[in-house]
Amino acid sequence: MKSLILVVMGALLLGFFFQCCPSAPAEAPPIEVPTEQAAPPPSQPLPEDTLAPPPPPEPTPTQPPPTPASRPVLLEFGGHGNEATQLFRLSSGLIRCDYTHDGEWNFIVYLLDEQGDSVALLANEIGACEGSSANGVRDAGNYLLDVTGDGNWTVTLSQ
Repeated sequence: MKSLILVVMGALLLGFFFQCCPSAPAEAPPIEVPTEQAAPPPSQPLPEDTLAPPPPPEPTPTQPPPTPASRPVLLEFGGHGNEATQLFRLSSGLIRCDYTHDGEWNFIVYLLDEQGDSVALLANEIGACEGSSANGVRDAGNYLLDVTGDGNWTVTLSQ
């Protein structure tokens, strides 16, 4: 009895499924594909001036060529132990500092202004290191690096 009920219910479900979800899609209207047709031959020959290439465009006033972007400032310093560099010129804006140190103790690099006031801490590491930092320079002017280290070091500034 249970089998009969299951067979009947299955048949009903299949009938419902095929009624709601037909397996063949309805026919779509045919799509017309245009075909190329050759242009009819001209009844009269074209005048000679229509076969010539078009005249060049009128000259327009040109803008001056763009000024080349200023080259980045690249300053390289190197030394051993504690040192202060000579003065160098920086513009206002962002500077990038790349540095290396092969010592065992503190490695500290300060950017100082012309009066000796600290502008930015560029590096503060312990032991051998390699790194970079970015800082802003508020005013264009002359600056120097104050380096503390116990080994060989390099500092490259780019702006």
